Amino acid sequence: MLACDWEEVRPDMVILGKALGGGVIPVSAVLADKDVMLHIKPGQHGSTFGGNPLASDVAMASLDVIEKEKLVESHGEELRIQLNEIKKQYLKYIKEVRGRGLFNAFEFNSESLSPVSANGTLICYGPKA
Repeated sequence: MLACDWEEVRPDMVILGKALGGGVIPVSAVLADKDVMLHIKPGQHGSTFGGNPLASDVAMASLDVIEKEKLVESHGEELRIQLNEIKKQYLKYIKEVRGRGLFNAFEFNSESLSPVSANGTLICYGPKA
């Protein structure tokens, strides 16, 4: 489910949020081995919604749906297909579509976007009238 799984890397700590709540409730999580978590003392780690049993149940249900319905595999590939369709419409601006699972991105053609792309500005193109 995570990018580190694709690369066979085991990070010391992973912080999850946003989609973990299934779009229903704000929830986040910290994943780490016991050796790491035992070094974090009360008050050193906190969150706005920490200790919420409803949020915990929603997160677990969300993960169950993602796993049972194989959303990472099926939706990731479908998303890349749709992103490549968009790329065909904007070949001058989009250099490449790439990703794994649900982690996907456009690589923009910096030459056609310059000079704004050089300073890291995000450009969004809306529908043209």
